[in-house]
Amino acid sequence: MTHDPAPDLHITENPAWVFLHPEGIYTTRVRLIGSTILHFSIEADRPVTLELFEKELLLKVLHDSGLDNDRKFYVIWNLDLVRDFSHSYKKGIAEILLNTKPNLPLAVFYNIRPELQVTVDTLQAIMPDYIHLATAETRDEAVRTVTSFLTGAISAPEPPEDPLTLSKNCFLAATARIGWLSLYNQPIYVPYKNHPASAYLAALEDLQKDLEEKKNAHRKQLAAALRKKQDLLNARNRLLDLQEEKKVQLKKQADDERQHMQKTIAAKSKEIERAASAVGEKRGQIRDLYAQVSHSGIPDAMRKKLLATCEHLIETELNEKKIDLVLTSNDSRFLTRLQEKHPDLNKRELKICLMIKLSFDTRDIATTLGISRRGMESIRYRMHKKIGLNRHQSIKNYLNSIMETSE
Repeated sequence: MTHDPAPDLHITENPAWVFLHPEGIYTTRVRLIGSTILHFSIEADRPVTLELFEKELLLKVLHDSGLDNDRKFYVIWNLDLVRDFSHSYKKGIAEILLNTKPNLPLAVFYNIRPELQVTVDTLQAIMPDYIHLATAETRDEAVRTVTSFLTGAISAPEPPEDPLTLSKNCFLAATARIGWLSLYNQPIYVPYKNHPASAYLAALEDLQKDLEEKKNAHRKQLAAALRKKQDLLNARNRLLDLQEEKKVQLKKQADDERQHMQKTIAAKSKEIERAASAVGEKRGQIRDLYAQVSHSGIPDAMRKKLLATCEHLIETELNEKKIDLVLTSNDSRFLTRLQEKHPDLNKRELKICLMIKLSFDTRDIATTLGISRRGMESIRYRMHKKIGLNRHQSIKNYLNSIMETSE
C-alpha cells in the first residue's frame, strides 16, 4: 500500500493485476486508487499498439477489489505510450461497453497522443448514454476529475447541441459499429441536404448497405459451401454403407461357398471311401482268383495265361493307387516299365510322366495337380535332369520310346 501525494487517496498494487503481452512487447498494469478508481497504465520501451484487450484482467481487478457486484467504479487510463488500438482491441472495448453494460459512470483518458485522438473521439461517440468519457492532461487532473464527479462538484457533460458536432459524433459512432463490430443494419442519421456533413453521412450509409449486402452474399456462399460439404459427407457415408453391405454380402457368399465346399468334400470323401472299399474287394477277388487258378488242374498253358492276366490286373490296380488315375492296360505297363528304369521317381513325377506321354499340355497338367504353370515348368525341368536327358532331348519322345524298347 502506497500513498499518492497529489490527491489524498491510497494506491493499492497487486502483483496479479498485470497483463504481459505474449511477445513481451508491453505490460498493462492496474492499480486501485482509493476504493473505486482503477488506474490503467502501459509499460513499454516505446509507443505501442495495444493488441489484446485485457478483459480477464479487468474482471479480476473488479473481483479482487469487491467491485464486481454491480458496484460503481471509475477508470482513468494513461495513454502516453499508446499510439494505436488494434481492431480486436477496439472490438473488445466496444463489446464490453455495449454488451456487459458495466456500472461505469465515468472514464478519464489522459496523456493522449495526437495520432490516437480520432480513436478516443470514436470511443466517446459510441459510449452508451450512462457512461461519460472525459480527457485530461495528467494523472492528477484525471483523478481530480473523478473525485469532483463523485462529490458533485462537476456533473456529466451535456450532449452537444451544435449540428456539426452532432453529425461528427454520428459519423464516428457509425464507423465504430461498422468497422469494429461489423454491424451493418444500424440506422445512420443523415441531416438535410445542404448540411456540411450530409454527403459524408450519406456516403457512409451507402457503404453500410454495400457491406450488409456483401455480408449476406458471404453468408449465402458459406451456407452453400456447408451444404456442399454436408452433401459430400452424406455421399461418403452412403458409399461406406454400401461398401459395408457389400462386405457383408461377400462374407455371406464366402460362408455359403465354404459350407457348400465342405459338403462337397464330405460327399466326395464318402465316394472315395466307397471306391476304396470296392477296390479293396476287387483286389481281394483278383488275388482269390489268382490262388484258385494257381492250384487248379487246368492245362499249364491256359493256367499261365490266366495267371498273367491276374498279375496284370493287380499291377494296374497298384499303379492306379499310386498316381490316382484310371489306367488302361497300356498305361499300367508303361508305368511299370518306367519304375523299373527310374525307381527314384516319386508318385507325382510318375503321374506327370504318364500325362506327358498322353499328350497333356503343361497348363492342363498344372491344373490337375493344383499348381501354377510356372511351377509345372520348374518340375518338368527337374524331371528332365533326373531322368538323365540332355537339353536337346525331348522328354515326351523319351517316354514314348520306353514302350517301344520294351516291346
